[in-house]
Amino acid sequence: MPIGQAYRVTRAKAALDRAIAAEQGAARAETPAARARRWGEPQRNITDPESRAMQQRGGGWIQGYDCPAVTSSDGLIIATSVGNNPNDSTAFITTMGKAVAAAALIDAHRPAGPRRAGIGVLLADAGYLSAANLTAPGPDRLIAVGKTRDVAATAQQHPTPGPPPPGATPVQAMAHRLPTPEGHALYKQRSHIAETPFAHAKHNLGFRRFTSRGIARTAAEFSFHALVHNLFKAIGTDHLAPAPC
Repeated sequence: MPIGQAYRVTRAKAALDRAIAAEQGAARAETPAARARRWGEPQRNITDPESRAMQQRGGGWIQGYDCPAVTSSDGLIIATSVGNNPNDSTAFITTMGKAVAAAALIDAHRPAGPRRAGIGVLLADAGYLSAANLTAPGPDRLIAVGKTRDVAATAQQHPTPGPPPPGATPVQAMAHRLPTPEGHALYKQRSHIAETPFAHAKHNLGFRRFTSRGIARTAAEFSFHALVHNLFKAIGTDHLAPAPC
């Protein structure tokens, strides 16, 4: 028989006709505003126009900002940034620059003793991966080329020795370096260093939303949170140095 008369085709066509009829009936009954929402026409955010829809880990969306932070290995937040681009990689170079400046300031004000030389290795997750971020001037860095569990599994099951092959792109070179013994030993510290301050802020301090609107005020509030975090960290670990007389 012709394909248009096949049982599955006719059943699917009937279902489509019913759906179209129901859609047209609902469209006639709804208001213009409801119709605009249903068809996805642009809706202006009049609460905070500078914020954007951000995808949440685990699914779903939230109206807010992208707020990366750089944390030192001893738990201090040394750089923060606030933006409305949901792509993390666009904030990497700016945030890295802030971290480098902060590290230099910290080194310049250390008490007498062994001198440090800025940031040793910068660790970042795959959201910051791009050739530009891998090659930008700055400290040595390890940026994941996939999910943390996949990076760890590759390092354990298929470790790579030596330098990357000649002619490798920046991303290929990073994919080779991460599974090396040195790369794996360094990168596996990232989760604890980077995620602990966020978990502390959300679950212990209840800091889950900003009280201000606009990027400038939100950035100031995030910086203030980082300052309070660092003060508590310094007081709790008894690492505050006395001011010179």
